Amino acid sequence: MNTLLDSFYKDKKHDVKLGLETMQRMMELLGHPERAFRVVHVAGTNGKGSVVASISSILRCAGFSVGTYTSPHLERFNERIVADGAEIADIEIDALTSEIHALAEANSIDLTFFEFATVIAFLYFARKKIEIAVVEVGLGGRLDATNIVTPDVAVITHIGLEHMDLLGNTLASIAAEKAGIIKENSVVVTAETKPEIITIFRDICIKKHAQLVNVWDTLSVEHIVEHSHGQEFVLDDKTYFIPLLGKHQVDNACTAIMTIEFLHRFPVDINHIIEGLAQAVWPGRLEVISRKPFVMLDGAHNPDGAAALCDYVKKMPMRKVLVLGISNDKNADEMVRLLAPLFETIIVTASGPKPLDADVLGAIVRCYHGDVRIVSDLVEALRMGTEIVGDGLLLVAGSLYLVGNARGILR
Repeated sequence: MNTLLDSFYKDKKHDVKLGLETMQRMMELLGHPERAFRVVHVAGTNGKGSVVASISSILRCAGFSVGTYTSPHLERFNERIVADGAEIADIEIDALTSEIHALAEANSIDLTFFEFATVIAFLYFARKKIEIAVVEVGLGGRLDATNIVTPDVAVITHIGLEHMDLLGNTLASIAAEKAGIIKENSVVVTAETKPEIITIFRDICIKKHAQLVNVWDTLSVEHIVEHSHGQEFVLDDKTYFIPLLGKHQVDNACTAIMTIEFLHRFPVDINHIIEGLAQAVWPGRLEVISRKPFVMLDGAHNPDGAAALCDYVKKMPMRKVLVLGISNDKNADEMVRLLAPLFETIIVTASGPKPLDADVLGAIVRCYHGDVRIVSDLVEALRMGTEIVGDGLLLVAGSLYLVGNARGILR
């Protein structure tokens, strides 16, 4: 990040301001760059990033100019904003940051960091003349800064309990917030399976004259073969390969396939879909960083994500060591309850902008596991993990911030 954006990130990275007024004002002042391209808008609790990556890869293979906006980043801010497969360059971040900062100050507009980043993304995509942007919601949906767009297709992945202080403390209230991305006369694709949540989506779609498409009403995965470097699955007698691990990633790939089918302005054939899925990359999610020793990173940061991670890890026969760090606003107890039984040794650490104190997390882990090491320094925790794991699995998990920092250290 440049000096101005880096300073802004340090000062405002924790700021949360739900509401669209600030973004609407900035878009007006900039001549509405968010209207210069078509949009796929993706909300949900888990799986958003993988779905975004898969849709973007398919569209690029079909020859379209594609922008991708995701959050948070793992190692560099540039990862959040990608045009035609290339991350935004530092020099472009510098120029846009200065321009937007000056405009906001001149008009007495106070932007959160996420709002600032979203303005950068939309202005950059407009000036790059991309045809379609695949945009990940930051938090919730209804009042998220990205929700100033009118998408060709809105996508809602699975719904789980998260950010309950902001979105409500029930699945129903969270689902309603995320369904706030549904626009009048639009198409909505969902991979949700819980009947009560689907009912909420259906009722909102009826009110907004929107078409609700449930992935699992149409698609049925016939066969899955797991490899060390990805997995194959069969759908309607066609075989697809994805370089992403875990059954949940097959679900995400199916969500991308169904979304593509309803992007009528962007015709894609089956070969583009097969090629695009095979090239889709989403770092930090069951990502193998090293094979000797065997080191894997996963950004699971809530109970649903931890459950998906457990489904994969419990199939691995080798000895397992976990380096664990969790942010202080997550349900640490439930995540630990799921993960702890699968590992012989757990090394508790703290990393990122809002980590749960290592001693506090260690006390939680001790309620579920006997061999717990507390190592607050991430570098030392990773060193210890690689020393004791032998020919087993060393997994780093619990927080995207932790995974991003570990990825930089290990690579």
